[in-house]
Amino acid sequence: MRDRRILQVTLEQLAAHTGGMPRMPSGLHGTDFNIFSNFDDDDLLAECMNLELAPHYGSFYYSNFGFGLLGRLMEVSPSEHS
Repeated sequence: MRDRRILQVTLEQLAAHTGGMPRMPSGLHGTDFNIFSNFDDDDLLAECMNLELAPHYGSFYYSNFGFGLLGRLMEVSPSEHS
C-alpha cells in the first residue's frame, strides 16, 4: 500500500469530498461513451493500493473516484436493515 492514510479516510469524508482522493482514477479503460464501463473491483482495489492522498486532504476537492468508492463500499457493506 503506497499511502496508508487511505485506511483512515471515513465514509463521511468520501461523501463530503474531503478525503484527499484524486478527481478521477488513473487507469480508466472504458469506451468513449462511458469511460467507467470497464472499471471493475480489481481496478478499484489496484487504484486504492497505489493511491497517494493529495495535499488537499481534509479540504473540499470534488472527486468522482472518491464518490464511486463510497458507492461501492455502501453496495458491498452488510445492511443493517436485512
